[in-house]
Amino acid sequence: MVHYGEADVIVTLLTEEVGKIAALARGARKSARRFAAALEPMHTIRVTLDERPGAELLGLREAVVVRPRAHLLNDLERMNAAGQALRWVRAGSPSRTREPEVWAELEGLLERLEEPTSALPARTHLLASGLRLLKHFGYGLELDACVRCGKPCDKSRGAYIDAGQGGLICQSCGGGRSPAHHLVDAATRARLFAAASGKDGALAPDDTDIAEKLVNEALAAHAGVT
Repeated sequence: MVHYGEADVIVTLLTEEVGKIAALARGARKSARRFAAALEPMHTIRVTLDERPGAELLGLREAVVVRPRAHLLNDLERMNAAGQALRWVRAGSPSRTREPEVWAELEGLLERLEEPTSALPARTHLLASGLRLLKHFGYGLELDACVRCGKPCDKSRGAYIDAGQGGLICQSCGGGRSPAHHLVDAATRARLFAAASGKDGALAPDDTDIAEKLVNEALAAHAGVT
């Protein structure tokens, strides 16, 4: 959310129908009745928009919370995880392009972070979703074969991963010769693959650091995230 003028704000929204959009909420900083808590991040909201020919920004007429997430907002770890996911989505999603897989992944993550009895840490849910978001953005990591020559990698062996290049780099193709190449043992690679395939619980606590590096480096290479 960016303040604009004396009373307006510009908000970035991920919508189910048209993807990522920017909209101008006139008077949002003065009208609690019109927008109330609906423009806080983390909630799912229903919006009414105006589109004027030639205008860069849509107009936000109304926003109503349809799925509040109060538990998430009262837990710093969960809130930080949700905020990081929103930053990834904002960086990786093109404007005004419907992306149902991204929408579903983000909604699912927010629901898991809202669940008070979740057995997994918020960071585990975040990084598992991050690996899947890469796939939905078109930057999914190849963890079974070298991205340069296509040679399959023995599942019982460790391998070098270059997230910016899209996945595994075998030694014949230069694996290990760049600081961007991360050596990952066979068990960790299998857990990363399982998490990217939908199993949050596959990630061990020690896997989250390498998962975070891979997600951030892939987005830096493809979407300009720093």
